[in-house]
Amino acid sequence: MKAKLQTAVHAITDKNVQQFHTVIGDHTGTTYDHLLNNTMNFTEVDTAHREGDRILVPVSGQLKVARDTAAKKAAYTFYFEKTTAGDWRIITID
Repeated sequence: MKAKLQTAVHAITDKNVQQFHTVIGDHTGTTYDHLLNNTMNFTEVDTAHREGDRILVPVSGQLKVARDTAAKKAAYTFYFEKTTAGDWRIITID
């Protein structure tokens, strides 16, 4: 789970769509590609918590939206769920 989160965060920061798709999997398609359109500097991983069968991991930082001059505080929550093989995968990002 930690490695997948790190890979996703780095892919968003680097705007690396191939790396991003590798870690989020085929089940999401291009749904989250818009996260690569802006500049996000992640600074903190908050406490993960369980919600049913899912693990939610909030990650915060400074977001600079294209054409804006100032960065603002922002957070993404990565939702993890176990596959039938027992591996954790990112199922959504909010």
